[in-house]
Amino acid sequence: MRKPTAVRVPEHSALGRRSPAALLLVLFAVLIWAAWVGDYDLSIFFDSTQRSAALDRLGSFLAAFVSPELSGDYLARCLELAGDTLAIACLGTALAVLGGLALALLSSSNGLLGGVPGRSSAWMRVLRESCRLLQDILRGVPDFAWAVIFIPLVGLGPAAGILAIFVNVSGILARVYSELFDALPPSRLEPLRSAGIGRLPAVLYGVLPNVRSPLLSFTLLRWECSVRNAAVIGAVGGGGLGSEIIHRLGYGEYGKVMTVMVFLLLLTLGSDQISRLVRTAFGEADERAASWGLIEARRRVLRLAACIVFALGLSLLWVLPSLGSGHRTGLWERLGEAQRIFGDLLSPDLGYLGQGLAASGVTLSMAIIATFLATLAAAFLAAPASRILGHSAWLGTALRFAATVSRTIPEVFWALLLVSFLRHGSLPGMLALALHSGGLLLRLFAESADAIPSRQLDAVRDASASRAKTFVYAVLPRVAPHWIANAFFQLESNLRTSIVLGIVGAAGLGFQFKYAFEWFRFREAGTYLILMVGFAFLLDRLSRSLGFARARLG
Repeated sequence: MRKPTAVRVPEHSALGRRSPAALLLVLFAVLIWAAWVGDYDLSIFFDSTQRSAALDRLGSFLAAFVSPELSGDYLARCLELAGDTLAIACLGTALAVLGGLALALLSSSNGLLGGVPGRSSAWMRVLRESCRLLQDILRGVPDFAWAVIFIPLVGLGPAAGILAIFVNVSGILARVYSELFDALPPSRLEPLRSAGIGRLPAVLYGVLPNVRSPLLSFTLLRWECSVRNAAVIGAVGGGGLGSEIIHRLGYGEYGKVMTVMVFLLLLTLGSDQISRLVRTAFGEADERAASWGLIEARRRVLRLAACIVFALGLSLLWVLPSLGSGHRTGLWERLGEAQRIFGDLLSPDLGYLGQGLAASGVTLSMAIIATFLATLAAAFLAAPASRILGHSAWLGTALRFAATVSRTIPEVFWALLLVSFLRHGSLPGMLALALHSGGLLLRLFAESADAIPSRQLDAVRDASASRAKTFVYAVLPRVAPHWIANAFFQLESNLRTSIVLGIVGAAGLGFQFKYAFEWFRFREAGTYLILMVGFAFLLDRLSRSLGFARARLG
């Protein structure tokens, strides 16, 4: 199996030109600002009356969770909803791969519009920048917000979930794919260009083969995330397990909530294993192509591709009967309603800009503090969780299992659990983000350490250095740029997710958007959408200026 593609911060990046002291000072100032604007209510930890009442609530909540609903009818119901969630994720991601690839080819300098001199280069640059702006819009609006927008058009159910994942993930994949294409050195494409080959063949034979492995890895990782996101989208009417969790929580049926959560855990763990098997199989086919022969390697790849196509066909058959079940009005009525909604969204009422900026500060605060806490915890636990540096096999296994559980449960459901203890507000949202991000970053940090060849650590070990010194002097310098890049990417993801957490009372921009949309104040909701897209645009440009966006392959 191929080692994970390293992400290195280029030496010419803006980050590399800053001194560590200056960066720490900026980080400290940002954290102070985030804590100030976050409006975190910590009184529950200091007031004995509130703390006692919160512990009673938590005790009642946990007591109900130890007796899940295990009746045959309800287990069958959960199995059906799990199938809906998986089908939504598969179909939405498959469509997003096509949309993301098309956008990436149009927005990359090494794509269909790159490297063209003469009079046409100016308008092609304009078109490339327009496609990049479209990426920002698609991924800047969270999938749950897209689901809320699509429900009036296609009704409640899987169709809204599929479209929401398709639109949002298309923007995410387009950005990642275009950065992978741009990371290719121009020298690899010069032989094709000098031979006068067309743009499309140059992409097919010069670009895609060179980025196939990281492209597949990112796509599978996004599919894993889509499985969790499909459950989250269900909470706003997108079908699947999420709708059942929200419904049962509303009635206080925590035993049934526990059953649904177990199905969600099994579903996400299963998707993680399937993703790993596919990556291993494709990597093995690449590495053993010489010994197997080209024909046998292609045959194995085609078998895997056939399995993926079969899974997509099965997913379509699964949701097909329910695609039209959410329609309450005729097609023309829905199109008219959608035209009115989108018309209002595209003509926002800027009188709500101040209110939106205040809510945005809370949203940004949750993302910043949660990412900082998660990065700190993951960096501290990466060494014992690593297979090559771990002090104890049992400790490493326990940490990896805890990280799996932490990242498997979506942030929204962590927030729902924490709200039962801390009540509504920004604090449960921030802690939910930190729990989920900590598990994800711990996995990435430990894997990057494990990817270092053992022979590169032998020199330090031969000097009788302790595990701690081996980590500090031999591992940390190699993985630090990778960790920083992943932490920044997680910050961007947490910003989108902190908007989503508004649906469960975590305050911020998402809460304001959902409240305005539910009360048919679409022009106000349009103002909040502009702010969502603006944040995504600014973070993308910041990551590019710091050198994170243009990851080097190798």
